[in-house]
Amino acid sequence: MQPLYQALRKQPILSAYGIFCFFDIGLFWLTVSAGQEVMTTYTFFAQFLAAPALTAVLSFLAGRKPGKAARRWALVLLFGAGYSLLWFFTLNAANALLAGTFTPPLPQDFLFGAFVTALGLALGLMARSLKKTK
Repeated sequence: MQPLYQALRKQPILSAYGIFCFFDIGLFWLTVSAGQEVMTTYTFFAQFLAAPALTAVLSFLAGRKPGKAARRWALVLLFGAGYSLLWFFTLNAANALLAGTFTPPLPQDFLFGAFVTALGLALGLMARSLKKTK
């Protein structure tokens, strides 16, 4: 348990995103049996509000944090893939189970997550450069 804790402490931004994704997927599957209204409401708040907001905030914080630029911009790919997989493991998987049709992860989900991440990183980098000039 100690090595896992140390690894999570070294990468707090990735850890926070991973924990959010884990709980988002878990809570989605708990709400599936509660009825369509509950699942729709949860999906709206989790997928359309919380996930993009958390992505933007974490990428903003990564932009403000000093470090290698290549590592920061790799978050665009990671968070884009993470946002796409959130949809894949929740709504697409439920659709596959209920309707029997498989839908692969959609490129527009990846692009939306990557766009929000790039926007947050750019704003974080601008805030960091403004802080340096003052």
